[in-house]
Amino acid sequence: MKHDTVLVSVYIVTMNRLNLFQRALESVLCQDYNQLEIIIVDNGSSDGTVEYIRSLADFINGVRIVSFLLPENKGACYARNYAIKNANGHFITGLDDDDYFTPNRISAFMSNYDSKYAFIFADDIFFKSDVERYYKKKREVTYSQLLSLNCVGNQIFVDRDRLIAAGLFDTTLKASQDYDMWLRVSEKYGVAKNICIATQYVDNNNHGRITNGRNKFSGYYRCYQKYKKNMTRDNRKVQLQVLMLASGKPIPFSKACLLFSMLELKHSLKVIVKSISKYIKF
Repeated sequence: MKHDTVLVSVYIVTMNRLNLFQRALESVLCQDYNQLEIIIVDNGSSDGTVEYIRSLADFINGVRIVSFLLPENKGACYARNYAIKNANGHFITGLDDDDYFTPNRISAFMSNYDSKYAFIFADDIFFKSDVERYYKKKREVTYSQLLSLNCVGNQIFVDRDRLIAAGLFDTTLKASQDYDMWLRVSEKYGVAKNICIATQYVDNNNHGRITNGRNKFSGYYRCYQKYKKNMTRDNRKVQLQVLMLASGKPIPFSKACLLFSMLELKHSLKVIVKSISKYIKF
């Protein structure tokens, strides 16, 4: 397969975040890999996003734009699945509407793709206000490691047929939908590989969280229940600590430190802060 001729689909789901969506879209249009298709799914916006999407040309900078305007919000997973089913690319990846790509993200994935891995992923740069933090992830992630927690992140690069074969996103989950999807792909196809460069900016500013605290805990718990039978004792220990964190309850500082090297940066810092906040006034 000659990589520079292979079509890649990038899906973006959005709802009522026009300025952020425009930033995300522009980051895909500026990729240095040109065999691209962008699948946009609007989840019932009322802030001018629909009108903006309708104004887009079918091709921009040689990139095909395919848009679907859903009349009502049926959830992010329904919209993602809609995009995946209608994608034409051999490979596919997603982009949250409040995040954005570096210009070399797709070309870096294409250069490093190896079909012996279930999927590939990359490091991220988290930012809030003017502060940026590099999040370095594991070089390879096995299914067993993934059963402890999501050490992959919110996006992967994968053969589209593998997402379909793994059953697509679970529309009944209120949180951890991406984690659940990665688990199923890894269980079916094996080890995942990190390309070990940061190619995505993850926006940690508060733009209005899609998942509230109660839904987050419910989603985490249901995901835990789905895979509990496959987990080792150590997997379950980590999962139960994550559930405690999601419930909003402080956890012992020693256990928070144990999780620090395993959790995503934005979550691990919260663990540490929550664990000591009951003892220290800030």
